Amino acid sequence: MSEAKAKPSAGVVHYRPEQFITAPFEILTDHLLTDGDRRMLLALCSFAIGKSVLWPSRETLALRAGIDISNVSITLAMFSVG
Repeated sequence: MSEAKAKPSAGVVHYRPEQFITAPFEILTDHLLTDGDRRMLLALCSFAIGKSVLWPSRETLALRAGIDISNVSITLAMFSVG
């Protein structure tokens, strides 16, 4: 008699540590941010691991944030300081 293999449970997601980012809690709680703003900020945080300067392209940010490339510059300008 052969042993039945255990099937993975439906809906169970297995994450690897490199799939996580550290981000300020305010990204989640700031009611003035839109969903697109949050995705852009989280995309930026994903590049910031161990870095103080970020240079992702607009195309890369649009893909990672899941927003239209035409909104990348607008959103980044809104977050610019100075």
